[in-house]
Amino acid sequence: MSRENEVGFEGAYDRLEGLIERLDAGGLTLNQAIACYEEASALVAECTRTLDEAELRMRRVEETSPAYDVGVPAREDEDEDADLTNFDLGLPTF
Repeated sequence: MSRENEVGFEGAYDRLEGLIERLDAGGLTLNQAIACYEEASALVAECTRTLDEAELRMRRVEETSPAYDVGVPAREDEDEDADLTNFDLGLPTF
């Protein structure tokens, strides 16, 4: 079982933020810094995978929703051309 499945996306993201803060603060030995970096890299991959899966689920809902079949216009506050693939949650890149 992956860490993300144990703690959920929010928990994994919080852990990732904590690791970044530790790295930014400095004072770690080289081995501690490398361990933080390795864990952070794994968490970035898990969070990214979770977001990709969520996007796929949303697209499936859109494809099967009757509202999309009958041409229901988008609400005025929605951007019809919004590109969800470039949605930025501020996840760090390594």
